[in-house]
Amino acid sequence: MVVRRRSTGQGVAGKFDVGPSAKPRVMSTDRQVVGLRIDEALRGEAPSEGPLDLSDLVGVWVNTDQHITARVLRMVLSERDGRLCVRAFGVGDTEPHDWGEVEATALARGVSDRRAWGFWCRFELDSITTDVAAYFNQGIVVIGSYNSFGPSSGRADYWKREFFHGENLQAPSAAREVATNGEFSYAHDRFEGGRPVRPAIDLAPLRGRWVGFTDGLTGLTSFELDGEHGSLQIRARGSGSPEPPDWGTAPARVYADDVGRQEAFAFRARYDHGYENVEIFGYLNRRVLIAELATAFTDGSGRSEYFTRTFYYCR
Repeated sequence: MVVRRRSTGQGVAGKFDVGPSAKPRVMSTDRQVVGLRIDEALRGEAPSEGPLDLSDLVGVWVNTDQHITARVLRMVLSERDGRLCVRAFGVGDTEPHDWGEVEATALARGVSDRRAWGFWCRFELDSITTDVAAYFNQGIVVIGSYNSFGPSSGRADYWKREFFHGENLQAPSAAREVATNGEFSYAHDRFEGGRPVRPAIDLAPLRGRWVGFTDGLTGLTSFELDGEHGSLQIRARGSGSPEPPDWGTAPARVYADDVGRQEAFAFRARYDHGYENVEIFGYLNRRVLIAELATAFTDGSGRSEYFTRTFYYCR
């Protein structure tokens, strides 16, 4: 099952410490709670009830990189009672390592859509936790994996992006039915030689105010990232008038782009707004920051859980 970590989304000590005035402003209507983002407002009729259409995602997906540089070799995405389940196979010494199967959160393109195009899930292995944010685009599945080691590890937490094409075959017969916990499946996870002290990741590449490239954004319009000693905080602002709603601050976990690197490259954070939970996954691409949001509603409004991607520059 997916394990969710709770964050209040406000009151983090540090530069972005905020008082009650910085709490998100939420406006009530007779249908639902809106006000943090324009794109979360349900316009017109509510979509039909029931699970999302998972047909674009269900199947066997194979990494375009089948070498030791891969982390996930293949994924088997299945539908069970309207729920999306993900089984992953990592690189092994002689055969793929079976990570087991977890339930994923399927995500549509918008609150009124009923067709899934993305998902997020978490694999908890003994030695590493991997959060996966994925989306379907023009026949391929793109995943970003956010990989975290324990506090006693000498490895830096890291981010990796991989691409998968569809395959009309079943999972390999050599794969075991039980997850191979406690073994590193990605070559770089081993990090031979080790470090006596966990490396402190330099936050400088992520620090600053990040602003959307275009006017009229309907999701997050901007956010600020700051912190020190490897502890990062995010302060996000939604969309709306007259001023973008301030979401307050939340802690963010920071990632390098390799276990041996010390420069920040990606982050993830979580906001719990009461009526919705928002998982934020962000990573750099040539000084452009791409933020991927997975939003799940808890208010029974009929809105679909949805996934968005937006690009930002540092002002």
